[in-house]
Amino acid sequence: MSGGEDWVVFAQAAGATLVASGVTQSLATGRVTAAVALRATALPPGAHGMHDVLTLDDLRTVPGLSLAEETDG
Repeated sequence: MSGGEDWVVFAQAAGATLVASGVTQSLATGRVTAAVALRATALPPGAHGMHDVLTLDDLRTVPGLSLAEETDG
């Protein structure tokens, strides 16, 4: 992927792998941040992590972001 705009992230836990991918990492970051900001307005004041604001199902609705789950085994 050197020199390209494609990106991919792998996360592994509890025997499963989640793969997120897309094009133009900064655009994807902005879209995820905007989704968090919109949902955060419903939370009580204080510090909240992204994982407290968005679920994986929420991430599936972010334009330009592709999520796939793979089971290990």
